Amino acid sequence: MSSSVYKKQHGNIGHHKRQAEILQTVLANNPKGCVIVVGTSLLDQSMQGLLRDHSKTHPIINVIRDPNSIQKHLKGWDNKRIGDLLSLSRSIFRRCSNYEFFNISEPSKAIASPDRTDGVLEHQRHHSPHLGLKRAERHWLKFIALTTSANSIRALEAAYPLSQVRTEARQYTYAVSVATSALLSGTLDIEGLETGADAFEVVVSAPANKHFPSYLDDISEACARARRDTIVPIIYHVDGRNFALDGSNNHTTSTLTDSNAYCDLVRHGFRLSASFVSIDLSLKDEDIAPLMAIRGSCKVIGHFSADHPQAPGWHDMDYWTSMYTRARELSVDVVRFCRPATSLEDNDTIQCLRYRLTNLPGATVPLSMYNTGPLGRVSVCTNPVLSPVTHEDLSIGGPTSNTPLITSCQASEALYACFVYDPMRMNIIGSNTGYSLSPAMHNAAYKACGMPHTYSIHQALSLNELHKLVEDPQYGGSSVTLPFKVEVIALTHSLSSHARTIGAINTLIPVRNLRPDGSIPDELSLFRERNRAGPVKALYGENTDWIGVKACLRRGLSPANAVGPRTSAIVIGAGGMARAAIYALIQMGVPHILIHNRTMTRAEELADHYRRVIARSVEPNPGPSSTLVLSSPQDTHTVFHVLQSRDDEWPERFRQPTIVVSCVPTHAIGDSPPSDFTMPQAWMKSPTGGVVLEVCTKVLVY
Repeated sequence: MSSSVYKKQHGNIGHHKRQAEILQTVLANNPKGCVIVVGTSLLDQSMQGLLRDHSKTHPIINVIRDPNSIQKHLKGWDNKRIGDLLSLSRSIFRRCSNYEFFNISEPSKAIASPDRTDGVLEHQRHHSPHLGLKRAERHWLKFIALTTSANSIRALEAAYPLSQVRTEARQYTYAVSVATSALLSGTLDIEGLETGADAFEVVVSAPANKHFPSYLDDISEACARARRDTIVPIIYHVDGRNFALDGSNNHTTSTLTDSNAYCDLVRHGFRLSASFVSIDLSLKDEDIAPLMAIRGSCKVIGHFSADHPQAPGWHDMDYWTSMYTRARELSVDVVRFCRPATSLEDNDTIQCLRYRLTNLPGATVPLSMYNTGPLGRVSVCTNPVLSPVTHEDLSIGGPTSNTPLITSCQASEALYACFVYDPMRMNIIGSNTGYSLSPAMHNAAYKACGMPHTYSIHQALSLNELHKLVEDPQYGGSSVTLPFKVEVIALTHSLSSHARTIGAINTLIPVRNLRPDGSIPDELSLFRERNRAGPVKALYGENTDWIGVKACLRRGLSPANAVGPRTSAIVIGAGGMARAAIYALIQMGVPHILIHNRTMTRAEELADHYRRVIARSVEPNPGPSSTLVLSSPQDTHTVFHVLQSRDDEWPERFRQPTIVVSCVPTHAIGDSPPSDFTMPQAWMKSPTGGVVLEVCTKVLVY
């Protein structure tokens, strides 16, 4: 019976009791593998207690939205009624949950009207109406991946090779700092702010004349806007200078806020599942311990800004050693020290101190250490870990001494000007590359990031000409295209796990430092030696084609065509790009993959290759060559089927394809003429539509 009928028969008390019994049963019987949605019935205290207990072992997410969007959805409700409801429920829902997700409303009018000139950001204008939920979907999946740390739910950016190297372990990385007020203004191109940055730092200030619970709503929205439009990790930093963190006035300005408020704001950062959350080391250990206990999967930055008059200088080795040692004992993931520079010599002193701290006995925690203010800009450029930077679209200077004063582009340019890095020469190599757009794209990216590299076209009939390129001390690597994606493997000394599984590469990376046994170093070591000239001792093969295919397909599929147990996809072609496309489809969990190629034997060979790969990956003790990790949420084996002819009827046992990837070359390969291929109507009958991806850039579309 309905709730209203049950209330009439059993009264409110009986109704609440029965609701609590049902919730208790549902929670007990469904410990994993499902989503349980609970609404306003949480207002009953017994149910609040059940969820608070459940949150000790499970993620419970409070989903919030801006009041105007709620009012627009409910229509008949006025703003006052919605405001009263939110005011009543806000604190209760937060007490019953351990995570919070702000669901940002998509600008539907901007999507439907690409000719608007009222300040709508360019990247918001060109989304198709039927893909209006895609950004919300991507945002939600990224959040879930962070809250659950689930390997089976990968954030979109996790495929990129560099993502396998921890951000804090890389060298000369930058975090663009943006205040929550700027993020909420709605005037920033957040994707543009991310250019050249390795992390996005959301800076939270002390609440000023605002109700604290509603201020938390603002923070949630600001972080959500940053996460939705970026792919780099989010750093959540509460500026502790306006808080009495240690009970004294030594570390604060004249306007003081209780340290409990600071701790509440830090807890909120953990609730938002930021990649990094800073904790001010001015707090006492007994205040820091409870915060560390709820960190979950978030990494912690132990932060200390010595900007008060009595703070010691960088020459006080004992003081900074004790601070660094204490931070290590607190088990933080990154230590960050900063203080205002009073002279240019402070930039030299900090270099010596950093060297001594990072060479202390015991485990080393990554150390970010820099001077603030105009005189400290040199130290920001040479700081190796998450240097704070700004952007041209943000007001440089600002009201505080801790405001970043240089951009990531300027910091990068300084590294090359000081010969920390060397300008490199990259190229694309293939038999028919004259029409490639890669040089335009790469050179524009280098300029935007402050890198003096060059990227050029190298057309070759054979791979023998590659040797001349590799002999250049400033050789930075090659993009490899038709017809060399498989052939070039013979010239490499090692392959990534992706390239090994696919059996084709599209990227050559020079290796200048080998291990003592002559083997290729790990990903982190490879990353650290990039942008440095010298003799090339080996070549490392990577495949990033599958990343591009996967990203395009996931962004192009409407929610109605999300990959499921009956999803079918077809790949046209059987070369290196087709190999990468199939790998991408397997990683997406597509259970039925059909292949068509004008030479049927090659299509069969390609299908057999992946059948063997999948068979090895599910063996109890797979060998070292088994590098593929299946990510299908259905835990089913992928089925392959080769289509003999494009004129045949679509096989009845497979659902109509919602994914089509064309990997047909548009030019002659050796003695083989270009393929004259037109997609048949029989492959285009999906009742829900789908996505067609053409991977060749030289193509005519009718």
